[in-house]
Amino acid sequence: MKITLQRLIQLCALVVLVVVVSSAQGLHWKTTTTAMGKEMNNEFFFMPKMVKTVSDDGEVMLLRVDKKMIYTVNAKEKQYSETTFDEVDSLMSKMSNKAAAASEKMKERMKNLPEAQRKMMEQMIGGAGKGDTVATKNTGEQKNIAGYNCTKYVITQGEKEVMTVWETLDIKEFAGMRKDFEEFSKRMTARMPGMSAAIEEYMKLQGFAMETQFGTMMTQSVTSMEKKTTPASEYEVPSGYTKVKSKWQEQLEKPDEKK
Repeated sequence: MKITLQRLIQLCALVVLVVVVSSAQGLHWKTTTTAMGKEMNNEFFFMPKMVKTVSDDGEVMLLRVDKKMIYTVNAKEKQYSETTFDEVDSLMSKMSNKAAAASEKMKERMKNLPEAQRKMMEQMIGGAGKGDTVATKNTGEQKNIAGYNCTKYVITQGEKEVMTVWETLDIKEFAGMRKDFEEFSKRMTARMPGMSAAIEEYMKLQGFAMETQFGTMMTQSVTSMEKKTTPASEYEVPSGYTKVKSKWQEQLEKPDEKK
């Protein structure tokens, strides 16, 4: 059973958004994400050391930094699964290794291509390298997103633009819970080949990201935002639900494909 695009996007969104969470009383916002031609909507609830996301298909993900756990709740089936941070870390590492191996295999195949074709392929898949300098540029451009005045920042790695961020400084409670989630963000981004340096640069921004574009892969925009205290019970698995094996665990237990 493969991890769905929705699940991966939820996790990537968490990795980025937990570094901009704020307000001691909590926040509640909605986003629209476009990735690979598909549009998805998510709802986020944040309280100290706790995050709840609700996808447009009704799936709920609970991130509990205090317990170092991620719970996935299926209300329709009255089931839930749990995954430790260590298990997610292991899966991200496994996916990273597979991606690196595939990249090396592609490079070997490209050696035998005619020069013109090889150069074209290198341009298509080359992108930013690990040793490339990462930098952030304040473009000075302004626009209003969901009622908040935002400034455009572009993060580059080498000559490639890897992230575009529209951030606002108008959410004054910004620093409240940010530190609660820094450890989680750092351990996840460390397993994202080619992106960790860019996200580390992103984490230096001081405002709240109202719109984030990851190269040409994904764009996420906040469509509404409010300060809201959410009861602690909202971050717990409902009683009476049956525990099942998580998709993360299934993927970890799945043997590597034969070459």
